[in-house]
Amino acid sequence: MKKMTVVVVIAFIGLLAGTYLFNREVKRSPLRPPGDNHRPQPMNAWQAGVKPATRTDYTTDAATHRQLMEKLRAEEIRQRPQEGRN
Repeated sequence: MKKMTVVVVIAFIGLLAGTYLFNREVKRSPLRPPGDNHRPQPMNAWQAGVKPATRTDYTTDAATHRQLMEKLRAEEIRQRPQEGRN
């Protein structure tokens, strides 16, 4: 009975110490930077701020296209699983 009391007291003191340390850390670390009074914008305002890309010069010459396709095939071959490898 005496050993059980000591164990309960030590556990209670440990819980108190853990609670104290946790609360101290929560108070020390700010959740947001100081002076940040920024309110979250609604989704519509955020979407209105996104501008679509208007670039149209995506065409490439045949030599560049061929070179890129060769690089792609080489990368596919390099990443292909090998037999007996797990």
